[in-house]
Amino acid sequence: MKKSRLIHIITSTLTFGTLLSLLIGGSAIIHANKIERKTTLALLDREKTRDELIIKQSESMKLLESELGIVKIEGEETQTKINEGLAGIETKLSDKDKEFQTQQSKISSLEKNLTDTKNSLDPDIAQVVSEWEKYVFKVSCSLENDATGSKITRTGSGSGYLIPGNAIRIFTNRHVIEDQEYSATSCTAHLPNLSSSPIEVITAKSNKTYDFAYLTTKQVSNPFTSLPNTMSICPANSSKVGDKILILGYPVTGSSNDVTVTEGITSSIEDDYYVTSAKIEKGNSGGAAVRLRGSCLIGLPTFVKVGDIESLGRILKIDKVINTTTLEPKA
Repeated sequence: MKKSRLIHIITSTLTFGTLLSLLIGGSAIIHANKIERKTTLALLDREKTRDELIIKQSESMKLLESELGIVKIEGEETQTKINEGLAGIETKLSDKDKEFQTQQSKISSLEKNLTDTKNSLDPDIAQVVSEWEKYVFKVSCSLENDATGSKITRTGSGSGYLIPGNAIRIFTNRHVIEDQEYSATSCTAHLPNLSSSPIEVITAKSNKTYDFAYLTTKQVSNPFTSLPNTMSICPANSSKVGDKILILGYPVTGSSNDVTVTEGITSSIEDDYYVTSAKIEKGNSGGAAVRLRGSCLIGLPTFVKVGDIESLGRILKIDKVINTTTLEPKA
């Protein structure tokens, strides 16, 4: 009996201990599960938060990329506009540069035309003399009185040019080949700056109205064949009072070896003559009266009208001497 009771007590005690252990163990497991659950939930919350952050960051990145894309597009559009603007400016600058170059070219052309016009209107005297001295001959004629047989010599100047057949036609004053009862029996023409040899004149004809004559030489050879075959003639009625005039010839008081030049102006216009302050005297009458403006022949120096104090020369208008188109003499 006592043994049975003891076994019962021991068994009860073991069962209670087992139950207590089981209870304690179960409680620990439950507590551990709770902790694990809490940990899991915490991890899930953390992952959720992380995912949300990632999503937000992704959305922010997308938004930023979108904004950057917009900025890039706007930047490209702005750059395009800037490039277009620069291209437009460059085009305008190029057009302006071309316009400037065109204007400069026009200015240069106008300056050249102005210089050419100025030179043609009032060229350098030395240049004009150089152009005309090759036309101016020294003329010498032997005159004889048919009634008495007496002889005299007349000298003067003349303007000449080459004509077909390699002869030279020279315009001079009538008083060089005629003097009252005297008329020329022989004449020579001399161009000192070209040759020392005089040229024989084969015909001498005079005009009965005006004081001019023309001579024709025999056929010439070098260096006379290099002479001009025409002359620059001033248009009729184109000369004005005040025009500068050069008289080229061989006056007695001038050089015996080269042409002498006197200078003056057209002082007035008197019928068929230009009145000039340029000196005309024995020897250079019959030479070339050249207008500086245009460097052209205006006429034939003829005579001087002497006053009480000063004297003024007369130039016979060239259209009274020759046909200004054909250069044929009006004899």
